[in-house]
Amino acid sequence: MAEKGTIDERRQLAKTIQEQKETLRQLQMVKMYRKKNNLEELEVLIDKWRGVCQETLTTLQEKMPEPRPDLGSLIKNFNLDAELLKYNEDEEEFDG
Repeated sequence: MAEKGTIDERRQLAKTIQEQKETLRQLQMVKMYRKKNNLEELEVLIDKWRGVCQETLTTLQEKMPEPRPDLGSLIKNFNLDAELLKYNEDEEEFDG
């Protein structure tokens, strides 16, 4: 009789383990999905920030008295990363 109880316990434990594995798999999928979406949202926010920064620098340059500094000089003066802003120093304009 004790042997039957042990077999039933094993079956129950195996069932519980399978359920826990499935729960873990589902949670890992949710985690991956959330992480992926956050990266996409971050990329959208970075693009938005870049566009606003480019627009602000252009507007600032236009409102400055003559002789106006070029955009490259403004970017350097404010210690901004020209590459991050997608500023092309050779063409003296923003690429994106």
